[in-house]
Amino acid sequence: MLCGALGCTASTLIYGYYKGRNNKELFRKGSMWCSIREDFLPETYDLVFAGWDTQKKTLSSSVKEYGILAFSNDLDIEIFSPVVGPLDYVHRIENVPVSHLSINEAIDKLKKDIRDFKNRNGVEKVIVVNLSSPMFCGENNIHGWNSATAYSLAAVSLGADWVEFTPSNSITYELETLAKESKARIAGRDGSTGQTILKLLFKDFLLNKGFTINGWYSTNIIGNHDGKVLGNADYNVEKILDKKSVLDDEINCDDHIVGISYYKPCGDNKESWDCVNFSGWLNYEMSLRLNWHGRDSILASALLLDIITCLIKCNNMNYPYGLVNDLDICFKNPINKQSNSYFEQFNNFCKFVLMD
Repeated sequence: MLCGALGCTASTLIYGYYKGRNNKELFRKGSMWCSIREDFLPETYDLVFAGWDTQKKTLSSSVKEYGILAFSNDLDIEIFSPVVGPLDYVHRIENVPVSHLSINEAIDKLKKDIRDFKNRNGVEKVIVVNLSSPMFCGENNIHGWNSATAYSLAAVSLGADWVEFTPSNSITYELETLAKESKARIAGRDGSTGQTILKLLFKDFLLNKGFTINGWYSTNIIGNHDGKVLGNADYNVEKILDKKSVLDDEINCDDHIVGISYYKPCGDNKESWDCVNFSGWLNYEMSLRLNWHGRDSILASALLLDIITCLIKCNNMNYPYGLVNDLDICFKNPINKQSNSYFEQFNNFCKFVLMD
């Protein structure tokens, strides 16, 4: 079940899943799991999607509007009806309404949605993924609750797994404790699909070469709704902290600059630039330039399938309840991070994927 089910990433994931799963060669491309094992788990090909969104439209109209995937009229669009009980987010971009429910009323409403979805579809396990806009962090923040808190508490209290794919602060000690009691698992936070994971990789390369990193300047442009929200300083505070966290141990915070700008012509095709200043033998200074062009929702959808497959594996192998500690490489700022090295994170992920 997806929070923000009609957004760019969620609609791309759902529509692309049903459109592409029968072509396994293409379906497995861009998957870390499938780079380690030949194929996804059988259960990965038997998912059922639903979710919540404030937008009052169909999934097919969302796919057509975003233009990320080629729309096909020969698909049975009825199976794509994702909205089972929209909850208004605490969200102020483009006049999205604020919920008038109390947090307990919202949690009760969401729990009913989850129960109804599980019973109607006869699914063994529910995974709830947060793909909604990040929490508001501005000075004029309303007094009340954030929707991510309601979604996470509703899901975990029913034993559903929770994936925090945004930079929102939904994963707390209390949520971890609740997950252990209710037999749920948690993964997060902030899915890592492009610039940040490259930064992690090149940081390791520079340090392994014995260089000293003196400064790192990063900028991003993106033109989808995510870009519009994150281009607003009241919403990007946590995202920028997450993107900077990979270098926390290496350079002074003031020498690591990260910016996010909304640039509508880019659409869903995000772009990033990095300027890295470092010094080598005899302390002579050098620099590196990185330019990344990525399709935001395509990258995120492949990563989400990896995360979902990993949680299915956890369920199959009776992995301990609570926080899943082997998925650090999937997130910009993983909770209880085991390592800040790309190679160590990838090795940990490989060991988990190959574990019997």
